[in-house]
Amino acid sequence: MRGRGLSRRSFLKGSLASAALPFFFDPRAAGGAQGPGPSPLLLVVFLRGGADGLGLLPPVGDPQLARLRPSLVPKGALAFGAAADGTEFALHPSLAPLLPYAESGALAAFPSVGLLQPVRSHFDAQDLCERGGAPADAPVPGWLARVLTATGATAPLQSVAAVPSRPLALSGDPAAMAFERIEDLRSPGRSRAASEALAWMTRPLPGERPDAPAARIARVARQALGAVDRVHHRAPRAASLSSGPDFPRGPLGTRFATVARLVEADLGLVAAWIDAEGYDTHVRQGAERGALANRLTELAGGLDGLARRLGHRFEDLLVLVVTEFGRTARPNGSGGTDHGRGGVALAMGGALATSGIASPWPGLEDAALADGRDVAVTTDLRAVLALGARHLGVTDADSIFPGWRGASEALQG
Repeated sequence: MRGRGLSRRSFLKGSLASAALPFFFDPRAAGGAQGPGPSPLLLVVFLRGGADGLGLLPPVGDPQLARLRPSLVPKGALAFGAAADGTEFALHPSLAPLLPYAESGALAAFPSVGLLQPVRSHFDAQDLCERGGAPADAPVPGWLARVLTATGATAPLQSVAAVPSRPLALSGDPAAMAFERIEDLRSPGRSRAASEALAWMTRPLPGERPDAPAARIARVARQALGAVDRVHHRAPRAASLSSGPDFPRGPLGTRFATVARLVEADLGLVAAWIDAEGYDTHVRQGAERGALANRLTELAGGLDGLARRLGHRFEDLLVLVVTEFGRTARPNGSGGTDHGRGGVALAMGGALATSGIASPWPGLEDAALADGRDVAVTTDLRAVLALGARHLGVTDADSIFPGWRGASEALQG
C-alpha cells in the first residue's frame, strides 16, 4: 500500500466518499459510542408538500367547515377530542389504525400549528422548519442536529434518516447517516484485500497525537466501518418487511421498516427521520377517498406498524409528525387546495405527556382566517419540535431555537 503512493488521508476521503455513508468529518464524531439498551427514542416524520390539516383532522364541530369546503369534508370521520373552546375534532377515516392510540392517551394533535412567518413556498417553508430559527450559515443549521449536540450523543448510529439523502434538520450532526434501506448501506470494500486495506488505513499510527486531524478522521472512519458491520450483522432480516403485514407497500413502508429494524438491532439509535412525500394536493384532493386519503392510509399503516413492531420500546418512543404549512380553507377550481398557513402536527408514543387536542383553535369564521383564506397559526411549530428536544433530555429546549423563547410555554393539555 505504501508503495502505490496513496496517502492515508486521501484513501480515507476517497473510499468513504464513494460509499453510501454521508459522513462529515468533525472532531465531535470521534467520541465513544452510546451503549445499547433502552433509552429515549425520537422519530420525526415530515409530511412534505404541505398536508391539509382540515382534511387530516377536520374540526367537525366548527359550523364553518361545511360552508367553506363542502366537497372536502370526509364522511365517516372518527371522533377524536375537543379544543379548549369546545370545538370537536375528528380523525380522517384513513387514520383509523391510530384510533386505539388516541383512546389510550398515546396520540395528541395540534391544530393551527405552523410557522409564524407568512411563507407559502415549499422550499423556504421546509428550510425554516428544519432550521428551527437558526440562520442558514449557523455552525449547526439543523434543529435536530442541535438537539443531539446538546445531549452529548456521539455514537455513529445515533441519528439516521431513512431517506435517500440527509435532511437539513440533521445538518451539523457529523454522525448522521442517510439510507432508505439497510441493504443500501455498504462498506467501501467487501473483498478480503479491501478490508485489509481499510484496516491498515484506519489504524492508529505510532506516536500520532490523538487530536491530530488525520487521527480524528481515522477514528471517524473506524466508527463508520464498524457501524456498517454492526448494522448488517445485527439488524433483523425478516423477509419482505416493507410489504408484509407490519408495514404498507411502497417507499414509506420501507422507511418505517428500516427504522424498526435499526431499533430492534439495539445499536444505540437516538433519533430517526422519515420523509413522507405527496401532500401537495392542488388537484383532486378528495375527501374520504382520493390523493390525501391514500397518503394518510400509508402514514397510518407505517405508524401503527412501527408501534406494533416496537411494542417493547413503545414507552421510550415519541413520534412527531409535522409539515411545512397547511392549506387553504376553501378548495380551488381543480378540486384541491392551495398553499396556506396553519396546519396540523401529531405526537404519538408511550412517552407522550399530553393527549387529545393539545393547542388552541382559532375558528374558521371569515374574520379569523389569515389573509381571509387560511387557518390562522396559533401555535408555533417549534413548540411541537421542543417536545422532541425535551424527550431526549434537553431541559433548556429554548436554546435549541435561536431568537425564540416560546418552547417553555405549556401547550394545552
